[in-house]
Amino acid sequence: MAVNHAPARLAPRVLPSRRAAFLAALVAFAPLPALPEEAPAAISADSGDWYYTVDENGVPVFTQVLSWSGDEHARSYEVEVQNMKGKTVMSESTASPRLEVSLPAGEYRYRVAVMNLLGKREVEGEWVGFTVKKAIDPQIDWITPNDFFFDTGEMTLLIGGARFDKDVAVFLVGEGSDEVAGEIREATKGRITVVFLPGVLASGTYQVKVVNKSGLFALSAERLRVSSESPYQYYVSAGYMPFVALLDPWFTEIWSDAVFPAGGVVRAGAMFVKKSDWRLGAELRLSGRSMKGGDSGVGAEANVFQAGLGVAYARAVGGRLGWIARAGGGLSVTSVSYSLGGTKVREAGSFDPSCYAGLALRYRFGENVFAELAADCEMTFYKDFVAGGVAPSFSAGYLW
Repeated sequence: MAVNHAPARLAPRVLPSRRAAFLAALVAFAPLPALPEEAPAAISADSGDWYYTVDENGVPVFTQVLSWSGDEHARSYEVEVQNMKGKTVMSESTASPRLEVSLPAGEYRYRVAVMNLLGKREVEGEWVGFTVKKAIDPQIDWITPNDFFFDTGEMTLLIGGARFDKDVAVFLVGEGSDEVAGEIREATKGRITVVFLPGVLASGTYQVKVVNKSGLFALSAERLRVSSESPYQYYVSAGYMPFVALLDPWFTEIWSDAVFPAGGVVRAGAMFVKKSDWRLGAELRLSGRSMKGGDSGVGAEANVFQAGLGVAYARAVGGRLGWIARAGGGLSVTSVSYSLGGTKVREAGSFDPSCYAGLALRYRFGENVFAELAADCEMTFYKDFVAGGVAPSFSAGYLW
């Protein structure tokens, strides 16, 4: 199994040649595993082209790549690598202008010679020094906390262990999900502080993955659980709700206007399914309005009270903003009185089924107080006809 590392190439160095300019430059150096008592070796900080594979025993095998600009007249290249004591540790021939090697951690130098089409050494480059550093595999000893609650805001995780790089990266790995990267706030050789922002984690269990610059990583034995702090969320709100009649056969005969400004609404809900960015629950809706109409001689006044139970689905848009979809049904109580010349001449009332559906935009001020702008479509099924309309509302509420 190979670990993806995009090769990077340093700028070549120009050396003189009879036939063409011979360019030699070291690009990257990554190591073989060191002796059992040592950690594996890795690339030096200014190297770029290297990779490692994992053998059948799960041991990472590091490979460094020496590369240079080729000569079109070259038949092959002779590459010699020496350690700092001047001892030749490798001498290889290659037909391409690159050579893969595996070296333990240490200081080295190399040079490249061009062999011409006759098999004779034509140009020999200068010695170039390079360093192969150790690739240190991190170790995770503990993590805290072991539980994250996505409804409490920013989540800070502390990781204790050993052999952490300065440029270490931390991820949370869930079952069947992508790795979620954290924001490193502080990192030392034995301790990491990392932050995960709200909304990036779904409910579930995760392993902590710490990755050093070399690509070697460690997975925590402990698992981190992400869930809601409380299994339920409750809210109540009250507000102003006028009514715009759209479907009512009395329009032309009784009601002088289709807009009735006197009205209000009270809502109470419980969200019993909580995820990181959405909620699902039940809502009780109580509303009332007064409707007056008629002419100079005959007048009518209706008071309508509705009680409904429905389903509410809330979804977050940002840190404080979200929208809610709601729908339900219930009972409508209507009382109507008629007057002639200012004197009541008749009263009537009925209990009838009703339903509603609507959308709302909610903004939270702090953790508990919110304002809501909503619009509900209502229908009441009277014995002889159906009446309906739109009820916009503006409410303030409290959730916990």
